[in-house]
Amino acid sequence: MTSRFASAFDFSILPADQGQIVEIAYAVDFQSDLLIRRTIDRSESDATAVYAFAEIDCDGATTFEPQNGVLPDVGEWTACSR
Repeated sequence: MTSRFASAFDFSILPADQGQIVEIAYAVDFQSDLLIRRTIDRSESDATAVYAFAEIDCDGATTFEPQNGVLPDVGEWTACSR
């Protein structure tokens, strides 16, 4: 099953997280000021993606440069349904 997030956003993996068994990637929904996190555990046979989102803290750092390992400050993560 493909998530609506998978096709709607371009996810990026931080340099420090590249090549890991558990892949964590991030995307930004600029319209809603949300950071979206995708986690895929490749040690499992089905390698299902799990999504969560957090509101970007506009009073903190808001820069999204995953290629440089920089994420915006966010609030609490909330799990998303696919």
